[in-house]
Amino acid sequence: MKNKKIKILFIHANNYDIGGSDYCLFKMVKELDSSKYEPIVLLRIKTDIIKLYKKNDIPVIVKPILRFQKTKSIIKLLLLLPHFIYSITYISYLIKKLKINIVHSNDLLDFTGSIAATLTGVRAVQHIRMILPDGVIKKILVSIAKKFNDKILVVSKGVKNNMFSNCDNVFVFYDWIDMESVEHSNKTSNIKEELGIDSNMKLIGCVGRLEEWKGQHLFIEAATMVIKKRVDVVFLLVGGSVKGKENYELNLQDTVKKLSLEEKVLFLGERRDISSIFKQLYLSVHCSILPDPFPGVVLESLYNGIPVIGANAGGVPEEIEDMYTGLLYKMGSATDLANKILFLLDNIKLRNAMSNISKETILKKFDKQRLIIQLEEIYDKLVG
Repeated sequence: MKNKKIKILFIHANNYDIGGSDYCLFKMVKELDSSKYEPIVLLRIKTDIIKLYKKNDIPVIVKPILRFQKTKSIIKLLLLLPHFIYSITYISYLIKKLKINIVHSNDLLDFTGSIAATLTGVRAVQHIRMILPDGVIKKILVSIAKKFNDKILVVSKGVKNNMFSNCDNVFVFYDWIDMESVEHSNKTSNIKEELGIDSNMKLIGCVGRLEEWKGQHLFIEAATMVIKKRVDVVFLLVGGSVKGKENYELNLQDTVKKLSLEEKVLFLGERRDISSIFKQLYLSVHCSILPDPFPGVVLESLYNGIPVIGANAGGVPEEIEDMYTGLLYKMGSATDLANKILFLLDNIKLRNAMSNISKETILKKFDKQRLIIQLEEIYDKLVG
C-alpha cells in the first residue's frame, strides 16, 4: 500500500434515527488522516447526518442494505434471506468497483459487510456498540463477528466482558467527546427563562432518546421520591421519541400527569443545543435499565462540567469515576438513584469539586488524538 491511500468502506445500516452510534462513526471518519486514508460511508437511509459528511467532503452512498432485526420468528428470518443475499452482493460489488482495502462495519448487526469483505478477500473490521442478553441470537452474532473479521473493536471493557470475554482478536476502542463537530454546541436562551422556571431552582436532567431500555420511567420514579424531600428541584427530560416507539413517551407523559408533576418534570423534546442545556444543569442522570455499552451523554455531561449519576453497569463505570466525577447507583433501582441525587443535592462542595475536575478528567482519559493514532495503527497493520 506504499504511496497509495487506504480505501475504507464504513457501513452503518442502523440509521433510522440519528443516535450516538451515528455521531461516533462520523467523528471517527472525520478525524482520519486524509493524506493516508480515503473513507466512503454506506448508509441504509438518508438522514440529516449526511449534511455533516457533505460539509466535510466525505462521500456517502445510500442503499437499502439489510438491517437485521432481532426476532424469534423463523418466518421473519426466512423473509430476510433475499435481502441478506442482496446486501452481501451489493457490498461485494462496491468493494470491487471502488477497490476497497478495508470494510469497517459500525454495528454488531451490520454483519453483511464483514461477510462480503471475506468473500472478496479484503480486510474486515467490526465495531461493536451493543450488549445483548445471553441467548441464541447473541451466540450467533458473536460467532459471525469472530469468524468474518480480522479485528473486532468494542467501545468499552463492559462490552468485551459481556460479549467477547474469550476472544483474543478484540480491542477496546473508546469513543471520544467532540460536541462542536457534531453541532451539539449551539447556543440557546436561558433555559429557565424559556420554560418559566424560577431562577433558584436546581435543574436535574436526563438526556437521550425516549425508549424503554433507556429508563426514563425510572428517572420519573426517582424524581417523585426526591421531590417529596426537596422543593428546589425541577427534572428535565431532553430527547425525542424513537420511530415506532412513540407510545413510550405518551406513557411517560401520562405518568407525570397522574402524579400531578407537570411543573416539576418537564419534557423538552429533541434539541440541538445540548451543550448549552448541560451547562445549565445542576446534575445529570443516566438511567438505562439494561447495561449501556458506552453512553455518549455521560461524556457530554462531564465535558460540560456537570457531575453524572449513572447506572453501575456496561461501560458507564469506565466513564464515571465514582465519588470523583460523579456517582454510580445500582442499575434499575429508583430508590438508590433517588438517594444518590439527594446526596449530591445535600453535598454542594462535593458536587462543585466534581464539576471542576470532570472536563479535564475525561479529555485526558479519552484523548481524541491518542485514540485516532490507535485506530490508524490498526488499519495500517491490516494492510501492511
